[in-house]
Amino acid sequence: MAQGQIKVALILGAKIVAIRPMTKKEADQEGFEFGGRHDAPMVLELDNGLAIYALADEEGNGPGTLVGRDRKGQSFYVTPESKTEMGTEVAL
Repeated sequence: MAQGQIKVALILGAKIVAIRPMTKKEADQEGFEFGGRHDAPMVLELDNGLAIYALADEEGNGPGTLVGRDRKGQSFYVTPESKTEMGTEVAL
């Protein structure tokens, strides 16, 4: 469960150094159980040591999916490279 807030300034300007599935240790710290309909959420590792990932809600009632839109307005979600790609490429 998210226990505190972080200032946006700590995220702005940071560089993403890795995008990876959440580890078992991280999942255990959040109280997540994987399997069935929940895959491990994707984690954005930043060069300042922060790790950011999506939750179902601010109370941490389960993992979430990183989603967004490309420059053409096409929606996408982030998955591990090992998963079969479904859909179209996004416009970067």
